Amino acid sequence: MLIKADTIKAYIYPTINKFLFAAPFVIGFILYYLSPKLSICYLINLTHLPCPFCGLTRSFSFISHGELQKAFYYNWSIILWAPLFFISWVIQFLPLTLKKRSEHFLRKHLKLINLLFYLFLTIIIGYGIIRIVDSIYHFWNIPDVVPEKTLRKYFLKILSK
Repeated sequence: MLIKADTIKAYIYPTINKFLFAAPFVIGFILYYLSPKLSICYLINLTHLPCPFCGLTRSFSFISHGELQKAFYYNWSIILWAPLFFISWVIQFLPLTLKKRSEHFLRKHLKLINLLFYLFLTIIIGYGIIRIVDSIYHFWNIPDVVPEKTLRKYFLKILSK
């Protein structure tokens, strides 16, 4: 199992989670103003190939500004990630009695949660593989979400001179 019964408390109770679950929205909000065309992803900067999570930072950036269509364009899985992070963040502010109820609910439905999580990861990784193949061969014309500015492009430009 990916999520175990004894690790559920780590998702619900630590104070640091108030910051961790809000981080994608806050970082996305800030990056929206800095440079939406610059990639902070290590993988894309090294390989120039989209990964399954490619575009999620920009999706969080657009969702934090209410631009849902653009968020969906950059990575469709934002429709699952954003609510997951938001609900997890809200749980951090619940009174202790409601946190315990949440913990009980999660423990009770742990098998289903793990099944859904594995299914979600399988779909995301499969889509990531399709995205990589399409970025090379252009079979399905999936939108290219690789930013204009990456470290790889920068170095190739320098080396070609």
